[in-house]
Amino acid sequence: MKKVRTVVPFVATNDERVHALGAVLYEIQQFCLSWFEVLNPNAVNPARNAFLESMLLHARALTDFFGRGKRPTKDGQELDDVLSVDFGFERSDLKAFSDLRTRINKEVAHISYSRAARKTPKEKAWHLPPFAPLIGLCLDFVKSRTDDEIKKCMAYRRKHNAGEIDCSKLSEWLSVLLDGIRRLEVHSK
Repeated sequence: MKKVRTVVPFVATNDERVHALGAVLYEIQQFCLSWFEVLNPNAVNPARNAFLESMLLHARALTDFFGRGKRPTKDGQELDDVLSVDFGFERSDLKAFSDLRTRINKEVAHISYSRAARKTPKEKAWHLPPFAPLIGLCLDFVKSRTDDEIKKCMAYRRKHNAGEIDCSKLSEWLSVLLDGIRRLEVHSK
């Protein structure tokens, strides 16, 4: 007979949830601001590469946030990963993003031999259109937050010197990225 292993669930406190919302909004903000620096025609290497890698790592964190329906476990204990379902935001199927996430893992987050598979600048390029589903999820998530949630989150961040997040700009920045993708797709046809 197979032994049933019980898993101790992770239960966030109210303060942890408020802090976690700030962490998610920070990831979204940094994702956007890093993209804008990558797209800046005046940016020079290696700064452009640093912003690109920053954007990619924030994208990776956000795909875990939106894509996981349950927390991973270790030694019978749920880990403390923050998930979109913690905020009443349905888990999203990001299978279309899985190849991109694998590439981020292999070419940015880990040193791997598969980096050598891309030799030319064209092969090494990261393109904005595959990020559209993630950007759309970020936009929907930001719009789904109540004013009260945002006020509590920003008050918590001020109290703990965690830095401000310009939530009023997040929707605008995400929309600009999505509009840019749409223009790219129209011009490439």
